[in-house]
Amino acid sequence: MRVLCFILLLCTAPTLWGQGRFTSLMNSLEAAIVDQPGLDGTVELSVSGTPVTEFVRGLGVTHQLNITIDPAVKGEVVNNFTNARVVDVLMFLCKRYDLDVEFIGSIIVLKPFVPEAPPEEPPPPPRTLSITYDADSALVDMDLRRDTLSAVARTISQNTGANVVLAPGLENKLVSVFIQRATLPSAMEKLAFANSLTVERTKDGTYQLRGEVEASPKQTDRNARGTPGATAGNFEVALRDGDRVVVDAHNIPMEQIISKASTLLDQDFFLYDAMDRSTTLHLSSVSSRVVGPPVEGTEFTHRVSEGIHLIGKRDLEGLRATEIVRLHHRPVKDVLAAIPEGIKKNITISEFVELNGIVLSGDALRIEEVKTFLRTIDQVVPVVMIEVMLVDVNRSHPIYRYQSGLGRRADHDRRYRPSGSGLQPEQFLHQ
Repeated sequence: MRVLCFILLLCTAPTLWGQGRFTSLMNSLEAAIVDQPGLDGTVELSVSGTPVTEFVRGLGVTHQLNITIDPAVKGEVVNNFTNARVVDVLMFLCKRYDLDVEFIGSIIVLKPFVPEAPPEEPPPPPRTLSITYDADSALVDMDLRRDTLSAVARTISQNTGANVVLAPGLENKLVSVFIQRATLPSAMEKLAFANSLTVERTKDGTYQLRGEVEASPKQTDRNARGTPGATAGNFEVALRDGDRVVVDAHNIPMEQIISKASTLLDQDFFLYDAMDRSTTLHLSSVSSRVVGPPVEGTEFTHRVSEGIHLIGKRDLEGLRATEIVRLHHRPVKDVLAAIPEGIKKNITISEFVELNGIVLSGDALRIEEVKTFLRTIDQVVPVVMIEVMLVDVNRSHPIYRYQSGLGRRADHDRRYRPSGSGLQPEQFLHQ
């Protein structure tokens, strides 16, 4: 019974409110008779197909009333009025054409009725967002259910310390997602994916959220370079600590891995050739060398020039390099024979004797392997010096002694010879 009464009240409320409005208009017109006596006059009039604006103008002329009607009021009057008061005729027009009456001094204005806008309901109290961040493990939990994106971005920034910026027009977008125990870069990617957004991380670690149609030109260009069918297999690339990349790929085209990693690191790359190879790898935390592991052991190579990663086949111009490696602890002669054949493949190696060096020309990665080997063998070699003294003794050689001097004759000189094996050298020295 109570429900039925409530329904009847809702249905009759507009009618009752309209009756109250017309009662108020009638009272206003009755009160205006004091200043506008013509309102109390009687009308004897029969019309058919007369525009309502012309009807009101004629009514004002006949009864000397300052009355006007808004040109926006349209319609025709088809009525026969006999001994009707002017006030009653005006009330009939107000009800028939949903008009309102406004008094401006002595002027009566009829205009379309504009209902007052209902009062706005107060906004619901802000809900406490379920976003938690563990600083020790750097993992995020999110449980969002139709929450405004501006509130979500503010809470993420406050809890994690990473700034989140929204593209214009996304402040009131409602988002929903459930994420548990995920890194912040991975959580931001899943939040964007679940709500038809795109996320991009700048060099300073700020996350920028855009609508899918508002992707940045750089990201759009990079996505355009993706390989068709690259979604096969398991593939995840996430950013950690601002400049470290986590890659987990299983049978994924190398070009897709490099493109995704360069997007996250905000680094440019250029492909000389299409990379029609797939690879499987897991990198837990690497920097810009993420390009290296996929191309190593293949016919492709890469190098960095002015901040741009150049990737292509090893024999291409722009990817070749020429260097001279000088040896400091051993002569260059015969060093070429010591270099293993496996690392000399596709490299030109020649001696430069005048500089005691070796000239290397070819793939930069292969050159680096040869340089590492040369640095390994270019070591100081210990030298042992052995000093040998040879003494020759001949016991049969005679010893002679001669004496001579000034003022002495030669026949006084005496000459001694050894006289036997028992002769001692000291006796000659004392003679």
